[in-house]
Amino acid sequence: MTELERLRALLDADKVKLGVHIRKMNTPGSPVYRSFENVAPAAAILVGSFGSTMLVHFYLGAAVLAAGCWWWLGKHMPRVKDGVFDRTAAMVLADDRTFQMWWAQGVL
Repeated sequence: MTELERLRALLDADKVKLGVHIRKMNTPGSPVYRSFENVAPAAAILVGSFGSTMLVHFYLGAAVLAAGCWWWLGKHMPRVKDGVFDRTAAMVLADDRTFQMWWAQGVL
């Protein structure tokens, strides 16, 4: 049993936890970064807010922006964080050299 297999077994048994630097892995250029899950919702919130401001009134645009920010921070970002963690964990636990490389870069 290799060290990586032993680590996988300990993770499966919930005896250890894997820490991932989410900010480093959720940036463009990272192999687990998905631009659509980061950019599209923010763009939709801004377009909705600007559209509401132009078509109806400033107060409606501000309310749409506030509701969008609440949704972004409270509902969407935890899902993004979990997805980045899951994709990173699957990537680094697949190969020993990959694990060592990301460990050396301070991601794990």
